[in-house]
Amino acid sequence: MNLKVIVCSILCLVPAYADGDYEDHAEQPALGASDTVGEGSPSHKWVNLSGNFQLVSDYVYRGQTQTYGGPAAQGGFVLSQKKDEGVYIGISGSNVSGVGIAPNGAGLELDLYGGYIYKKDNDLSLGIELRNTRYPGARASLPSKDKFDYLEIIPKVTYKIFSGFFAYSLSDRRGVNQNFASTFPTPLKPNGNSKGSCYAEVNANMPVSFIHDNLKFKVLCGYWYTRNYTKLNYTVFGVGLKYKMPQNWGGVSIFANASATTANKKYFRVTNTSTGQAKNTVGPKVWLGICKKF
Repeated sequence: MNLKVIVCSILCLVPAYADGDYEDHAEQPALGASDTVGEGSPSHKWVNLSGNFQLVSDYVYRGQTQTYGGPAAQGGFVLSQKKDEGVYIGISGSNVSGVGIAPNGAGLELDLYGGYIYKKDNDLSLGIELRNTRYPGARASLPSKDKFDYLEIIPKVTYKIFSGFFAYSLSDRRGVNQNFASTFPTPLKPNGNSKGSCYAEVNANMPVSFIHDNLKFKVLCGYWYTRNYTKLNYTVFGVGLKYKMPQNWGGVSIFANASATTANKKYFRVTNTSTGQAKNTVGPKVWLGICKKF
C-alpha cells in the first residue's frame, strides 16, 4: 500500500485533531459549498489549528453521490493564520465508491487546499482558494489510463447570512475529456478536454431562532458548466437543517440535507458490474450526518 493510500485512510478513519467546518466534503458538499476555516478552535501565538470528523449516510457533492448511495466517514484539519481570516492550508479525506466515481483505485478521496480570507468586518469577507482533489490509485480502464484528479481555483464571498463561490477548473473536470467521452452510460461525442469547466453556487444560512437558537436552515442554488461537453451541464437545488448540540456535547452537530438537480440522468446512470444494479448518481438525494469538531 503506497503512502497516499495510508495517509488518506488515516484521515477517513481516525478523527482529525482540529476544529473547522469540513463543509465542502461533508455537510455542505452535500449541498456543494466549500470549506470554511476553523470555528471555535484554540488560538495560538501565530497559528490556529482546527478540524473535525463526521459520518454521513451519503456523500453528495454538487448534487451527485460520491459513494453510490452508501455512507461515508470524513475528516480533515486546517492550519490558519487566524480563526476565520488570513492565510490557511488544509487537508481532508473521505471514502468514495469505485463504481463510476473513482474506479480501479483505493476508494478514497484526498483534498489538499490553501488560500486566503480577507475579513472586512463581521458582515463581509472575501476569499480565494486553490484546491487539488485526488483519488489515490484511481485510473480509467482505458489505454490512456487517465486519472480522475482535478485542480480548481475558487474565489468566494460571504455577506451576513449569504455566501457564494465560483470554482474554476484548471484541469479537466473529473472523468471528462476525449478519452472518457465514449465511456459514459450514454456515450458522448469526443470533443477535446474539459479544462475551463466551472461550478457556481449561492446559498443562505438562516437561524431558526423561533424554534431553537442552535438551529439553522440552509438553502442553495448552484450551476455546473462543463466546457466542450454541455450535455453534462445541470443546476443543483438544495436545502438543509443543522442543529448544534449544547456546549457540554463538545462541538457535536447533527444535520439533514436534501438536493435535486436538472441533470440528464442518462449520462449519470451507473451500473455496478458485480451486482448488476444500476443507480442514478444525480437526482433527488436525502442524507443525514453527525459532525464532531476539535
